[in-house]
Amino acid sequence: MILIADSGSTKTSWALISKAETTFVHTEGYNPYYMNADYIRNSVEQSFEDLAIRQAVTQVFFYGAGCSPERKEVVLSALRSCFLNAKIEVQGDLLAAARCLLGGKEGFAAILGTGTNSCFYNGNEIISTIDSLGFLVGDEGSGAYLGKQIIKSYVRGLLPSHLTLAFKEQFQFTEAQLISELYASKSPNKFSAQFCAFAGKHVDEPFILELTKTSFRDFFNGIIVHYKNYKGFEISFVGSVAFVFLPILKSVAEEFSMNVGKAVKCPLADLIDYHLKNPVQAI
Repeated sequence: MILIADSGSTKTSWALISKAETTFVHTEGYNPYYMNADYIRNSVEQSFEDLAIRQAVTQVFFYGAGCSPERKEVVLSALRSCFLNAKIEVQGDLLAAARCLLGGKEGFAAILGTGTNSCFYNGNEIISTIDSLGFLVGDEGSGAYLGKQIIKSYVRGLLPSHLTLAFKEQFQFTEAQLISELYASKSPNKFSAQFCAFAGKHVDEPFILELTKTSFRDFFNGIIVHYKNYKGFEISFVGSVAFVFLPILKSVAEEFSMNVGKAVKCPLADLIDYHLKNPVQAI
């Protein structure tokens, strides 16, 4: 049996693939920057309680947020303890995006969800990437970034009056409360990203439409234009923000002489397809 996992900091989606069927399991997220190997092992074993199933797994492909070369050994160690008969590969979520979106083709792959990430992929491996720099400095185009623009516009009184009323009705925050909550939050990126839904709800409003376009222009200006020879290439996306705002994203990409190829909300289905078509053994 093959086990494929798509893991974020909040949730992990697993696909357990046998000759007879594919079973899906959902667990908490496993980010090795915030969890140690013992915690991950205990959690996975509780989610896959049947020892016989764990022993029947022969390959594990785990793609996760925070699975950098420096930290992925934490997840690898935990999974080796859970799946004793399996060869295991642990990779970052950016390679998951590239494999999901491009398969064996070269091109640009990007993540636009709560955060931002991007790379140029040669059909086999990532050969260049530009650091998104995270929520505090970068993450242009992400849900958290667009959410910050909504917050800023609300607090500074820039939203049109009818949108200000709609915002207050939906979120029940005064301007002072909103800033206080943002700076007190343990996860300010996730707190900020929740306001991206307000943009989605009111995207037909000229003010919100322009704010969204500007967020995507910042993504291209801040990140993509710094890749060599980006013009003329397709760029494909994984993530809820790209999926929800796809028509706007396409129009902005055209401003930068790029076409949008594929856009998917979640990568797991395409990762299953990739590994079934490319039956390479995990390491």
